[in-house]
Amino acid sequence: MVFVSSDKLHQRCAPLFLRADQTFVWGQDLKVDLQHLTNHYAQLPESEKEKGITGFAPSSPDDNECLVSKLWDRHLRPWRDKPANRIPRDPARDKDLIGHLTKFTTASPLKTGQVDFTPEDSDVLAIQRMVRKRKGSWWQVPKDLKETDDS
Repeated sequence: MVFVSSDKLHQRCAPLFLRADQTFVWGQDLKVDLQHLTNHYAQLPESEKEKGITGFAPSSPDDNECLVSKLWDRHLRPWRDKPANRIPRDPARDKDLIGHLTKFTTASPLKTGQVDFTPEDSDVLAIQRMVRKRKGSWWQVPKDLKETDDS
């Protein structure tokens, strides 16, 4: 949906190739805006930052001048009118869900010859990714997130 480049040829040619639902962003403009966001969130108290990025910044700031917010407005589902208070989590249901999902992530992987379905037609497909708890100045996940034995 968004093509970012600092190449002047891309800047000149992109409008000729982009669909109406796509946006070209000049790389230097995005870099400046991302630095603005970094400065904005750096002002938060350490206790807030320790909640992890999705804890203190689940969406772009509600700022009409912010390039990232403008891109969110254009390309992502409505996000500005979301209620400020999230529905409280049910720890018992969360525990059951985690147990259910763990069965998929701890199951033995299928060997190539055993795969008899297409991912598009499957009921469940587990893809695991590893995320560092902290990267640079930012907690990617909450600081107090319990690590598993295989982390």
